[in-house]
Amino acid sequence: MKARTKGSILVASALVALVGSGAAVSGGGGGDGWRKALEARSQALNEQYGLGVSAFETSATQLGDEAPWLRALRIRSEALNQQYKLGEHQPRS
Repeated sequence: MKARTKGSILVASALVALVGSGAAVSGGGGGDGWRKALEARSQALNEQYGLGVSAFETSATQLGDEAPWLRALRIRSEALNQQYKLGEHQPRS
């Protein structure tokens, strides 16, 4: 792994730890520190694994009306319904 990538991951991890400990002490007081830490972590992981843009840079309008996590949850739910014969997949009597 490149030293630069390791460094960015280390910095992002330290940032997450600092912001997390600050939020725990202050009671999570509504600041945007957690969002910045999460974005830094996301960018570091994207660099490490060679992925595209972070989740914060992708708007819902580019993805359609349904959020990606919600679409994945719906697809999983439909597959489980079919597997266990629930909902519309229920046997007719």
